[in-house]
Parts: sequence; C-alpha cells; structure tokens
Amino acid sequence: MLGIEKYVAKKMAALYENWTLGLPLGGKGQSHTRVVFAFSMLLEGLNTDEMRIRGCTEHEINLSRTYMTHYSKMDALPVSISKMTGIVPSAIKSMRKMIREREKEQFLMAVVR
Repeated sequence: MLGIEKYVAKKMAALYENWTLGLPLGGKGQSHTRVVFAFSMLLEGLNTDEMRIRGCTEHEINLSRTYMTHYSKMDALPVSISKMTGIVPSAIKSMRKMIREREKEQFLMAVVR
C-alpha cells in the first residue's frame, strides 16, 4: 500500500465517489449556510411556500423550524444541540447570534417608543 492511513484513505474514497457522481464536495459548509438562510427567512416571517420559492428545501425548512421551536431557548452547548438535531455547530452559533441581534433591535424599538 502507499502508506496512507486507513481513515484518510476512506475520506479520499468518499470524496472521489461524490466527485464522480457530481455531488458537492463540501457538503457541511453548504448545508450550514442553507439552514441559516432558511432560519433568517423564518425570522423575517416568511411561510413555508415563500421559503420554497426562494430556494429552500423541505429539509432545511424543517431543521430551521425545529431549532426555532425546540432548541432556540435551550441553554446547551452548540455541539450538544448539533448531536440532537444534526445541524452543524457553526450554524447553531450563527442562528443564536441572529436571535440575539433581533432581541436587541426589538428592545431598542420598545425604548424609542
């Protein structure tokens, strides 16, 4: 053999298979941005049909809704929520940041009135 460790060779084989099938090679990063994009539209008040028109898949919509209804107020590490939902920890951090910013905006609007 070439002296490549087994786990590296397996990852390379999986990448090659995805490449030959025409699938994206960086699946995690792409799913991260898409779930966050769906979540931002959910925060803006768009319904499921409007989200689909703008390019969200049913899976992304379901993940963003699940996070919003069950996990957005949970006091847990992003890694723990990731294990429960399948959402990448960096996406969870981004969604938490969006919620914090929205709460600040709403607080400032209430103070101004």
